[in-house]
Amino acid sequence: MNYRRDDTGPAARALAAALRLRIGPGRVFLDNSSIPLGEAFSAVIEDAVRSSAVLAVLIGPGWDGPPLRERLDDEQDWVRREILLAADAGAAVVPVLVDRDALPAADALPEALRFLREHQTAHLRLSEPGSAESLADALAARAGLQGCSGELETPDGRGVERTREAVDELARRQLPPVQQWSGNRDRLVDLTLAVLGPTERLVYLAPARLPHRPRGSATALVTATDLLVVDVGEDFHIRGETPAAAVVRPGRGHADLPAVRRRRGAHHRRCAADGARPLQGPGAAARRPPADRVTPASVPPVPVPNPCLG
Repeated sequence: MNYRRDDTGPAARALAAALRLRIGPGRVFLDNSSIPLGEAFSAVIEDAVRSSAVLAVLIGPGWDGPPLRERLDDEQDWVRREILLAADAGAAVVPVLVDRDALPAADALPEALRFLREHQTAHLRLSEPGSAESLADALAARAGLQGCSGELETPDGRGVERTREAVDELARRQLPPVQQWSGNRDRLVDLTLAVLGPTERLVYLAPARLPHRPRGSATALVTATDLLVVDVGEDFHIRGETPAAAVVRPGRGHADLPAVRRRRGAHHRRCAADGARPLQGPGAAARRPPADRVTPASVPPVPVPNPCLG
């Protein structure tokens, strides 16, 4: 979502909310709600733009007038940088006219941005009920994500197969934006592939917290049959000599091993309030936790409708 807060801030928030309902929160990047506190925002924004299929450029009544127009001439201006970066990365750049009827004239645009006039535009009028929802449907279709909500879409909730593409797609649907940028999603996918067996199917994954440990000290994985709590160290490395040593099957000893499995019952299980909890943001996931180990007592099962959701 490319916009000026002083020009189209409310429109950007309304469109982002509509899109998140349609394609899942992890697929929509809106800077003020998607950049984790303390993160280097330039790297997060560049990563998000390069990995996007569509960039919606919101152009409101003041976008090409003073004082906002002058910013477009600045090569360090983020609105300009995002547009050019998306175009260079091959994303579909969609000009969205917010409460206006036409794009700026060519001579009112910097030469580098004049290509916007050659792109098919969309319209968003905040005064018209359903305008944001209709545009969200069109953008989701343009990105090839129509009908892809954040809900699990696997048959009977049996999960996705253990491939990088399938696990990455599941993570995109399920994780909030702040848990996906700066390589966090890639690290979660790497960890999942290291822990799961070749025939296991993943239903849910999330960064987690162990008792008396920093945020990101564990990762919770829910398969079709098991709940896994994986004790992770710096840079998402599994604590233990080998990935195989970190995997414990139900019914086998695990007091001194860094991953604990529990058989799923009639309900999905989550990590209890005093056990692992999903992160509210990334960043701490790379901190090195103390050198203790997870024990079965650390993760008592609690029946709830959704796994690992606080």
